[in-house]
Amino acid sequence: MNSQTKVINLTPHPVHLHRDHELIPATSEILVRVDGEILTIPASGITVRVQASTEPDTPVPTELGNLPISRTVFADEILFLRGSESISIDEAGVESGCVAIVSRLAGNALSDKFPDRLWVVPNEIVRDENGRITGCKSFDIV
Repeated sequence: MNSQTKVINLTPHPVHLHRDHELIPATSEILVRVDGEILTIPASGITVRVQASTEPDTPVPTELGNLPISRTVFADEILFLRGSESISIDEAGVESGCVAIVSRLAGNALSDKFPDRLWVVPNEIVRDENGRITGCKSFDIV
């Protein structure tokens, strides 16, 4: 990855990165707003949807009794949507080598299927005085 690596936000909302640490200045045209120490990465208008189901697994015996265990199983189909229109990963602009911001659920499904992209999720969540999420301090690779 380098300073020219493309970043695309595939969540339905802008992501606010609280820049309280050393960060290379924003140079990409998609990083449109910097208010003090907050960098806003706007939603691209493209979202990712994955179907997942939960399957029971072997309970773990503990001092509290059997701890129920389950596994998330992802469907083979992953949808990239522009509005309600299904598009391909290429039409979505998610090129090999780019960084794509996604939900944790989508990232878990996408990282195995498309390992040549860097799938990240907001991490180190920042909340206001009422507990509402206002942004993040970093991204976690999934």
